[in-house]
This record gives sequence, C-alpha cells and structure tokens, in this order.
Amino acid sequence: MRAAHASDAPNPFEAPGRGRACSPPMRLLLLIWRSWTAARTRSELRMLSDRTLRDIGLERGQIDRLFR
Repeated sequence: MRAAHASDAPNPFEAPGRGRACSPPMRLLLLIWRSWTAARTRSELRMLSDRTLRDIGLERGQIDRLFR
C-alpha cells in the first residue's frame, strides 16, 4: 500500500524499473552535495573556539574523525 502522500506520477529522478534507486547522474549529484556539506560543516566546526567545542563535547582532534 502506498503512503497517503505518495504520488502516482513517475519520478523523473529515478532510474526506470529500479524502484526507488537514483539514476547515475542523480547519484553523482548526491555524492557531490554530501561531500560539499561535510566540508562546509567541518570548516565551520574548525572556526569555533576551544571553549565552544568543549561545550558541544568535542575536541579539536575529533573534528576530522567525524567525517570519515
């Protein structure tokens, strides 16, 4: 049974006949988007002061390990 909000219209971003899997170009865009947001988040965490990182519960050395 489909969810109440699901549409019967075909999704142009899905590969035909593969269910909910993304098409290869969309997979590439998703990979680029996720790596860009991870790099931006990592950069923003590095800009925080040591005190703020301590309040969050992080140490400066742990920032890169979060994104592996």
